[in-house]
Amino acid sequence: MARILLTALAALGFGTGFASAQEKELRAITDKLSESLSQTGKKTVAVVDFTDLQGCVTELGRFVAEELSASLAEGGKGLDVVDRTNLRVTLQENKLAATGVIDPATARKLGQLAGVDSLITGTLTPFGDSVRVAVKVLDAATARIITATRGDIARTKAIDELLSRGVAAGCPASASLEPRPPAQGAPPASEVREFKFTVDSCRLGGSSMTCRLTVLNLAGDRSLKIRAGRSGMGGFSSPSRFIDGSGVEYVADHLQLAGSAGDQEAESTMVGGVPTAMLIRFDEVPSNVTSITLLEVSCEVGRDDGKRGKTSSSSLFKVQFRTITVAR
Repeated sequence: MARILLTALAALGFGTGFASAQEKELRAITDKLSESLSQTGKKTVAVVDFTDLQGCVTELGRFVAEELSASLAEGGKGLDVVDRTNLRVTLQENKLAATGVIDPATARKLGQLAGVDSLITGTLTPFGDSVRVAVKVLDAATARIITATRGDIARTKAIDELLSRGVAAGCPASASLEPRPPAQGAPPASEVREFKFTVDSCRLGGSSMTCRLTVLNLAGDRSLKIRAGRSGMGGFSSPSRFIDGSGVEYVADHLQLAGSAGDQEAESTMVGGVPTAMLIRFDEVPSNVTSITLLEVSCEVGRDDGKRGKTSSSSLFKVQFRTITVAR
């Protein structure tokens, strides 16, 4: 499938330079994955569709998954790679999410149905003249990250065309290339506990305010939890909230961090150096709110080995941003 797509792109006038450049970078990623998988002893693998940071599948995400799947099968490392056409049929027949967002229950189910012990998933993030490809290998029994790698592919006309074509239900066709309002200087950002938090946008639609952020883990793999409000756990009672220009406070009603979502909290294992999407929604916000004086996110970080367990009070922290213009 990937080879057919490359041929079609060349026929459409994107040129053989596109194919050779992308194949070279994807081959380098494949080599790293093959080496890591051989060291873990995992032999059977399935590659699911790659997504953008909002969890939406694009044609580029499917292309990258197809290409990595074919390269792994050709790599000669003794890997047994499930055909992606059969994988898609299995997902559809069993009503499993055909995206790169895999929770433990879905991973176990998919692992059993496809007969694999590891799953490869990933995200695609445009950065200027390139697209960052972040790849994770998950244990099919637990959904824990076994290994990860990343690379960059040049952002060409062909890449942008594929990136703009959304294929998942409920995702806009141009989710990965949605234009942002002109920035007045750099976007609000904050570095706390070796995490970098950047506010991409806060948008008011109807009576709900949705703030989208990107989180970058600057240290080793570890878990991060965000909380909406009072949890009654360990004395942690400060909610994620925002205060508008009139001094009125609103407490978060829904949270999402990577593939984890909830009304009280969301938690995900953060891979070092891999950007991860965060979403915070506030309900019952008046339509006349035009600015945010303070946005505060309540967080809890796990141990650096990525294992979730009892944490001390020192693991709780807040991230604050000031003076954010609300978009509509």
